[in-house]
Amino acid sequence: MYTFYSMYSIILVLFIVSGVVVTLWGWHNIDKGRKTRHWPSVQGTIKESSPPLESDYFTPHIVYAYQVAGQEFQRRYRFPGGTLPSEELVATTLNTYPQGKNVAVFYDPENPGHGLLQAGPCKDDWFVFAIGVFTLVFGLGLLLFGR
Repeated sequence: MYTFYSMYSIILVLFIVSGVVVTLWGWHNIDKGRKTRHWPSVQGTIKESSPPLESDYFTPHIVYAYQVAGQEFQRRYRFPGGTLPSEELVATTLNTYPQGKNVAVFYDPENPGHGLLQAGPCKDDWFVFAIGVFTLVFGLGLLLFGR
């Protein structure tokens, strides 16, 4: 039979492991975002910009086009990972990217078909990383000093 302390230790170890996983996930996303800062950019154009369809919930329908080395690419705008869409964010995004607007498109030099309108890590990536570190440190503190 498990004693209180052995169950307590098992729960804390699981808590610490989850902290490690979330920290690594946040760091991975930050690192991925940082790499996009060094991507070259070209001028592109917003081809379509309209409110979300019912099936898209809170994702506005924004399509942008750009050219790299004479080849044209079209991509659909996606909110950065971890973004919690809202009606206000949709309205702001539609105002930022109206149809016909010229925009900077950052593209992956190894895969020019992968383009972004916003380069760099998202604020949410830092938040995920911070939550992971907090969870890890809190769990270790309880495990080492909580008895």
